Amino acid sequence: MSINDSGHLGNLTGFDHLITAVKGYPSKYNPSRNEFTQAALEAKYATSKVQITNYNLAESSNTHILDQRVVTYKTLNRLITNSFNSLKSSGLTPMVIEEVAQISRKLKGQRAGKKPPLTPKVEGEPEPKQNSVSQLTFDERLNNFDKYIRRLEQIPQYDPNEPEIKLDALRAFYTVLDASNKAAKTSKNMLENVRIARGVEFYDKTTGLVTIGKETKLYIRSVFGANSPEFRQVSGIIFKMYKN
Repeated sequence: MSINDSGHLGNLTGFDHLITAVKGYPSKYNPSRNEFTQAALEAKYATSKVQITNYNLAESSNTHILDQRVVTYKTLNRLITNSFNSLKSSGLTPMVIEEVAQISRKLKGQRAGKKPPLTPKVEGEPEPKQNSVSQLTFDERLNNFDKYIRRLEQIPQYDPNEPEIKLDALRAFYTVLDASNKAAKTSKNMLENVRIARGVEFYDKTTGLVTIGKETKLYIRSVFGANSPEFRQVSGIIFKMYKN
């Protein structure tokens, strides 16, 4: 559990303790602000707890979908290797082979040769940038896979017997990768929306759980006094603002 997650839960737990204390107060606890009433506090606790649950569910689902994308993409390197080996045995010219090899290397994040030596730093100038050939983000691999397939479509000699590396199979697998990538993006966006909703529920400066908790404590102090047993019940409850 991250520091923020434990912090959100700590605020929720503290709010529950605050409600427990309020339940035991005499009739003198009679706030004019509806937000401080026992019923309103219990309703706030319930909606805040739902937001914690919603985030946990969304986070778990997002982790699963992202893991599934990794598993799906792991197949790609093997398919490209097998496909390219088949292409090399098709009697094509070295120039055509090298054209496809360049796309294949991009898909795998490989260089054509040895890594070039580092450019020496000149005193007084910023560090020189080294160009990276790695294009291993999911979007870039998908794009390069599309380029790879389209180049093979222009080569009549590419006609393997192995079902999984035939053009139709490669196109079908591209669709699978694309769907997996889109599902991961959608999942991440949904998680972000749930995170924002949790932040509003807990940390809105007017209606957030932390604000209501702090102000309820102030009301208890004003009614019963700073040295009263009623206020001592809640004085140690800490409500903190956290980055959501």
